[in-house]
Amino acid sequence: MKKKAVLSSIAIALIAFLFAGYAFAAAATGALSLEKVRELALEKVPGGLVTDIDYEKRSNTTVYEIEIYKDGMEHDLVIDAKTGKELSYHKEKDDDYYLYAQQAESAASTTFITEAKAKEIALQKAGGSSAKIVEFEFEYDDGHAVYDGDIVDGEKKYSFKINAVSGELLKWDPDGKGKAKAASAAAPGVNAGDAGSGTTAVGDIGKEKAKIIALDKVNVAGAKVTHIERERDDGRIVYEGEIRAGDYEYDFEIDAQTGKIVEWEKERWDD
Repeated sequence: MKKKAVLSSIAIALIAFLFAGYAFAAAATGALSLEKVRELALEKVPGGLVTDIDYEKRSNTTVYEIEIYKDGMEHDLVIDAKTGKELSYHKEKDDDYYLYAQQAESAASTTFITEAKAKEIALQKAGGSSAKIVEFEFEYDDGHAVYDGDIVDGEKKYSFKINAVSGELLKWDPDGKGKAKAASAAAPGVNAGDAGSGTTAVGDIGKEKAKIIALDKVNVAGAKVTHIERERDDGRIVYEGEIRAGDYEYDFEIDAQTGKIVEWEKERWDD
């Protein structure tokens, strides 16, 4: 009970940090600002902790995918990026709830370097005048607060990880796969990145293989993959998607390097 109280009391402090300095050019794209998206999320789950907001392109529309935690439950909400209309919502028990409570408590009492400073450190390391950050996020990695992202500079691509407290560059990984990923969808005001793109890196199983793995797991005649995208989750690249089969929906995450199913859930689908 004490940990639950801690979570609700410091949610505002954590979110204020997570979104401080995010100046998305929503007016230019017609997309809602992150502040408005968070407001809508908390209207849906009052008193919750918004832990993730992703801007994604789906078919002919764009959406915000939002994760909210409250009282041991994870709430997944998808809204139209321009209108705020709710497109899907489900909730489930989450065993990592108390981990988020501890992370929130830490964030509320720790001084972090700013997002702008972290980007400056990464771009200085890249050195090129045309270098652009194409993916950037704050996350906890093995209990440590970090800024994690990718930089593209012409044909070169770099992945980096920066300690969010000290500013120390923890990881710098050039993989030379930059240019092909420049055209995928990005959040308003942010350069296009590789999240959700069909481009694969060396050692990546590829989207089609990920579909086969997921459908083999379901093993139901008529099962259909209705959504799949390649994205970064907690510092690793995964294929995340949905399958419909009969009256059930399956949500999955598959490691893009190993093909291992890292998340799997099944629930009855209400049309």
